[in-house]
Amino acid sequence: MSVGILVLPFLVLAVLGIGVLVYFLCYKAWINRKLQREESGAHVPMASMESVWKVVAVIAVLVMYSSLNSKIMNLQQELQNTTNRLYDEIMELRYELDEMQEAAKKEASMISEVTYDFGEINAEEHTVEMQFRIVPKAYSADTKMSINIMGKSVSLTNNGDGTFTGSERFPMFEDFYEYGNSVFCIWENGVTTTEVWEAAPTGYLYMQCLSNFDVMTNSLGFEYEKGKIAVSGRVEVYASDWNTKRTAIKDMKLYVKKGNAVIDEIDMTNGYVELNRSYPMAEGERIAVYVKGLDEYGYTHEMYVSGWIMEIGPGDMWLSPYRVYAPDGTNMIE
Repeated sequence: MSVGILVLPFLVLAVLGIGVLVYFLCYKAWINRKLQREESGAHVPMASMESVWKVVAVIAVLVMYSSLNSKIMNLQQELQNTTNRLYDEIMELRYELDEMQEAAKKEASMISEVTYDFGEINAEEHTVEMQFRIVPKAYSADTKMSINIMGKSVSLTNNGDGTFTGSERFPMFEDFYEYGNSVFCIWENGVTTTEVWEAAPTGYLYMQCLSNFDVMTNSLGFEYEKGKIAVSGRVEVYASDWNTKRTAIKDMKLYVKKGNAVIDEIDMTNGYVELNRSYPMAEGERIAVYVKGLDEYGYTHEMYVSGWIMEIGPGDMWLSPYRVYAPDGTNMIE
């Protein structure tokens, strides 16, 4: 806070005080002259001291208010600056602490490197082959190693060059979280040591080994009038490829459902479509717009885009945002 802000109101008050004093002396001299000349004071062309004091009091209050308000604003700004600085320092310390903890974990870990990839996909069994490559920090020709993952124990082959490799098939549509932690197991000279694989895959494997898509643009609008719902706008989606070995989703279509019945279907060009159509709609009905496409393994991917519920308006919470159907039509994501 600058010194000027603190001193300024006192300077203003001092000037006002000097002004009042000068005015008082002038006023007193003027009155004395009037009295000496025996003239009436009712026609004195100067404001009374009572009026002057009122004006000065109002000015003084305004000056003090302005000064206090300025001081408060400066204190608030200083407090905000201090808060921001402390937040930045705390975040920097937290980042440094995280780095130290990560470095300590790596130092204490018995594993130097872990990689995994996806192999063959079986669309009939809905499984995918996972291929593991592990490099422990210490090993010998007698070292044995395995991974306990998704309820299975995967034995790894000691290749003699410091790498341990192996593979196993896992369900693509089961959640990793349901199986708990994945664990490395190393046997050396009759001693077994274990370590949790903290960077193990999480969620559903299909999200990593199958192509899928997401919405880039959705400008769909709904307007209800005289028993019809008008749907207009454009939708653009892109097919993401988590694994560069996979092909993107093809044969993409936008379709409209009323309840569980499909009432319209439109081909998309390079993931893009413009919609400007109307559909009959009665009380209690709901309408939903989806995008779907087919991947190279015959799985149909379906994504909810937007919808309308009669008597409510736009509504999204009652629908699953993403589903995958097997070639036989089975919904793989409940």
